[in-house]
This record gives sequence, structure tokens and C-alpha cells, in this order.
Amino acid sequence: MRVHSDGQTLGWGPGACPSQWGESLMNLWRRLWSTLRLPWGGGQTSVQSLLAEVEVLRRTVQAQSEMLAASTQIQAGATQWAELRSRVDRIEERLFNYYRNRWDAIDNVADYLVGAEIPGDYMEFGVYKGTTFFYAYKIMAPLFPQMRFVAADSFEGLPEPRGIDAQNGYTSSFCTGQFAYSEADFQTSLRTAGLDPERVVILKGWFHETLNDETARANRLGRIAVAWIDCDLYESTIPVLRFLTPRLSVGSVVIFDDWRCFRNLPDYGQQRACREWLDANPQIALREFISFGFHGQAFTISAC
Repeated sequence: MRVHSDGQTLGWGPGACPSQWGESLMNLWRRLWSTLRLPWGGGQTSVQSLLAEVEVLRRTVQAQSEMLAASTQIQAGATQWAELRSRVDRIEERLFNYYRNRWDAIDNVADYLVGAEIPGDYMEFGVYKGTTFFYAYKIMAPLFPQMRFVAADSFEGLPEPRGIDAQNGYTSSFCTGQFAYSEADFQTSLRTAGLDPERVVILKGWFHETLNDETARANRLGRIAVAWIDCDLYESTIPVLRFLTPRLSVGSVVIFDDWRCFRNLPDYGQQRACREWLDANPQIALREFISFGFHGQAFTISAC
């Protein structure tokens, strides 16, 4: 609030409300009219003083308007930020749950291997950035000192979907180059995660070209205790299962990460590849073990 020299109160301070501003303006105009009735010499100073006070009031009103506009923008920004933060939280929760399903499966598999005393290595087909692979190492490496961890990947993403993999109604949106992650980046992530390179084998290349006996001999690959198959497509799963056939033991765990993709239909994806594999190898029998997420299914080998 401001007090004029004649004792009149002028309510145009920063905290004044609009009604006070209006009252102040009326007082100013009354005083201006009275001043104009004075002799010119005495009224000139009073007029200048009033005009100065009018300018102060104008600036105060403008400042109040700007503050109100800024406050409105801040409130709108705060609302938008809260909505964005909520969306990020939901995405983070979904992402955590997405991997937690796999981590729970690995925990259960590790517990099973300890009790079942299954020898062999851990082998993952389709490692992408290594999230599942690194977690498997973290859990299983201390439990099984002789176990090695084999990462097989093209590091170029998925191949071009063909045949039944390319039928748009059932593709689960898989496409050429999806999940590409360079071997160099994977190696960097491996070191960052603290894996012992002496216990890790990396097989780079398309599965139908690299998964063979020559590769197995060159890398001293023997029995496989756990096979995590995360290659998504029917055509990619076939050479994986062919490679595993002589390397599985009774009790080994075979995990299909994409078992229920392609609308969970038995004639597509990994379900079809598995059925054809069993038909071609009647000595092999599977027993359902655990499911995880909406997509994954693990089996144990009951005969081979």
C-alpha cells in the first residue's frame, strides 16, 4: 500500500486486488479534476505528481498481469511434467516386469540345476544387449564353477522374415534388422557387467552358418545344461534345435523365450519348429517345466 502526502491511501501495491486498483483509479481522477480547478501554477505540480502515480499504477497492473500469466504457465507446465513423470514410471515398471519374468525363470532354473546336478554349459541363442545373458551369468557362475556361458548371435538383428515368418497376420511385428546390437558394443557391455572373459564364448554369425560341429569343436563345446532360445522366428529356431540335438542330456533345460508369439498358434514360430524337431528325433522327449511372462515356456529333457 502507498500513502499520499495528503493522507489518502492508494491501494496499488503488488498485493492489491482488482477492486482496490479500480478504487485507486477513481481517487486519482477525482484528485486530478480538483487539481485542474486550481490556479495553473499550483496545479501543474499536482498534475505531474498524479500522472507519475498513474504510471506507477499502470506498471503495477502490468506486472500483476504478467505474474498471473507466468503462474498459469507454471501450473500448466507442472501438470504436464506430472503426466510425463507418470508415463515414464509406467514404462519403467513395465520394462522391469518384462525382464523380471526372465530373471525369475533363471532363478528357478538355477535352483533346479543345483538339485538335479545337470552338467554342461549355459548357451543363449539371440542375446541382443545381453540383459538376460548377464543375469544368467550372475546367478549361475558362482554356483557352477565349471560352467561356461556361450552367446550366439548375428549381431545384425533378425534376418528378413520369410515363408510362414512373413505372414503379416502372425508376425508379432518382427522385421529385418530388429534387435541389432554390434559385437563391439556387446563386448563393452560384457566388460562393464564384470563377466570373466575366460568363461564366455561368443559365436557371431547367422545360425544356419555357424551352428555346426566344426564350430563346436573349435570352441570345445560339449554338453548343454541350459539352452535359452530367443531368436523369435521359425526359420531361426530350426538350426538351433538341430545343433542342440547331440548336446543335450536327460534333465537339460530348453527355454523358448518366444513360445507364445505368433498368436500362440502351434503351426507358427517356435512351437512349430519344436514340433518338427521332435517328429524328426523321436528319441527326444520334453516335459513342461515353467512358464514366464505371456511369451516364455521352459521344458526339461526327459529322454534323448
